[in-house]
Amino acid sequence: MPGVIPTTRLGETFTDEQVRVVFDGTAGANATRTSTENRIVLPFGAESGRRIIADGEAGFIAFYDENDDLVGLLDTDRWVIGDVENSGARVQLDPIGGLTIRSDGDELVSILDQNGYTLRDPTTGLVTAEIHPGSFRLIDPNGVDDIEMVTESTGTLPNPVYRSAVEVNPGASLVAPAAPNFTATPADDIGIDHVAAWIRATNQAATMTPPAGYTERADEAFSLAQGTLQTSVATKHPADTTAHTFTSSQTNWQHAVGTRVVIKGSGASSPSFRSISYAESVATGSTHVATIAKPAGTVANDALVVFVSLGVNGGSVPTGWVTPPGFVFLGANFSTSGSGATQTTVATGAWAKLAGASEPADYSTTINLPTGTKLIAASMVAIQNAFLVPGGVQIRMAGHPTRRLLAFNELQAASATLCDFQNIPQGYDNLELVYDTTSTGGGATLRAFLRFNADAGNNYFYRISQEAGVTATGFGVPTLAIGGLANTAGARAAGSCNIYGYASTPNPVMLGHSYHGVALAVHDESMSGQWNSAAAINRILLQTTGAPANPQFAIGSRAYLYGY
Repeated sequence: MPGVIPTTRLGETFTDEQVRVVFDGTAGANATRTSTENRIVLPFGAESGRRIIADGEAGFIAFYDENDDLVGLLDTDRWVIGDVENSGARVQLDPIGGLTIRSDGDELVSILDQNGYTLRDPTTGLVTAEIHPGSFRLIDPNGVDDIEMVTESTGTLPNPVYRSAVEVNPGASLVAPAAPNFTATPADDIGIDHVAAWIRATNQAATMTPPAGYTERADEAFSLAQGTLQTSVATKHPADTTAHTFTSSQTNWQHAVGTRVVIKGSGASSPSFRSISYAESVATGSTHVATIAKPAGTVANDALVVFVSLGVNGGSVPTGWVTPPGFVFLGANFSTSGSGATQTTVATGAWAKLAGASEPADYSTTINLPTGTKLIAASMVAIQNAFLVPGGVQIRMAGHPTRRLLAFNELQAASATLCDFQNIPQGYDNLELVYDTTSTGGGATLRAFLRFNADAGNNYFYRISQEAGVTATGFGVPTLAIGGLANTAGARAAGSCNIYGYASTPNPVMLGHSYHGVALAVHDESMSGQWNSAAAINRILLQTTGAPANPQFAIGSRAYLYGY
C-alpha cells in the first residue's frame, strides 16, 4: 500500500537490525526490536558527562567522568583505571605487562607480574623493594646496606647497584650518573656504564668516546628516517663512585638517558668483562618483542646485564616493559618533551640475572609501546667471576648473612658427646659454637674437645690460658681442646668459640672463651687453635673422654651452632 508511516526515534538503532512491525487500524503502526543491541550507553542515550559505554562489537566497556575524560577501560587486551587517554596516574592490568601502577607524572611505581612484585622510585627509576619466588629485598638507596631474605639453596648474585639519570638537550656530553659501590676493601667491583641518546635528525652517523679510565665495549648508531638512536657501553674495574661523561661526535642530541650498573666483586677472584651482544629492531605497533642473543662464551655463574633503549617521535614513555624469565628488573628511566608533532622520547630499562648451567641462544622481552615508529636497541653484557652471595635460608645485609641458629642439641640422657652437628650449611662467613653444660661428676676433671669432619688424625694445634697463668698446649694432636668439665656432680661449664673461615679458608682458626668450676672455685680460660686441613668444615663434634665412671655431660646440657 503506498504511503508513509510516521515514526518516532526511541533510543539507539542500527542498520540491518531486525524488528517486528505491528499495524493497527486505530493505534497505527509500531516496531519492536527482535535482536539484542550491541552498544549500550548508561544513562540511556547520554552523549557527554559521567557515563558508561558497553560496545559488544568492539569488545570494550568504557567509563567517562563528568569532564568527558576516559577514566576506566575494560577490553580484550587490558583493564585500566585512571587517565587512559593521557599521561597520568593509572592502574593497568594486561597479560603482557601484568599489573602496573603509575604516578600522576606517568612514572612507573609498581609492577606485579610473573616474576613477582617490584616497587620503584618514580624519580630516580631505582627499584626499592622486590618480592620474588624464594627472596625478598629492600634496596638501600646508597647501595651498601641492602637487606635480603632468601630461601634458595644455591649461591645467588647480589642485587646489583643501579642508578639512572636523564638529560634534555645534552649536546655532545652524555653522563652516566654517580653510583655507590659495595662495601669491600680493597675495591673490587666492576662498573658498567650505558648511555642512550635520541635526535630527530635522519641518518646521522655518530661515534662515542667513553670516559677516561673506561674500556669501550659497544658503540652503535641506529638511524632511520624518523631519527637516530645512539647507544654506548663501557666498563671500568675497579668501579668508582663518581659520574662520568661520554663524548659524542654528534653535538645536538635532544635527549639522553645514562645508566650505571655495579656488579659486586670481592669473591674468590676478581670480576671482569667477558663479552657483549647487540641487537636492534623497528616497531610500529602497540607491542613489540625485543630479542637479543646470549653473549659469546657465557658460562654458568656469569652475571648477565641487559639494557634495552627506545627512541620515538611523538607518543610517550612505554607503559610496560616485561621482565624476561629469570631476570631481575633493576629499573627504567625516560626523557620526553614537546607535544604533538614535536614530542620526542628516549627510554632505557635494565635487567640482570645469574647465568645457569643451560641458557637459551637468545632472550626476549615484550614492550607495550607508544604510537609512532620506534627504534629499539639492546645490549647484553656478560661479566665473569661475579661475586656470589652464599645460598641457604638467610637474612643478608650488604651481601653478607646475619647471625642465625643453624643447629641445636639438648641431651636427654647423660653422654660423653654433647653434639655432633653434621651437614653444616656452607653459606656463611664464620661459625660460633655455644655450649652450656653441667657435669655428672666422678673420676678426675676432664677437658672437652672438638673434632672437625670426624678427623681423628694428629692435625690439631691449640693453646689454653687460665686466669692464674696456667697454660696448656697441644701440637699435632688428635683433638682441639676447649673448656674443662669438673668431677663434681652438678658443676657448671659453659663457653663459646668462633671458627673463622670454616668454608673457604685453609687451616680454619678457632678462638674462644670458657668457664668451668665448682661452687666459687672458678676457672676462666681463653683458648685458640687451628685445624691443619684445607677442607671446608661440614661437621663438628663436641665431647669429653668421659666414660660412665668419669665426668660426662649431664641431662639438659645444651649446644648451639650459629652461622654469621
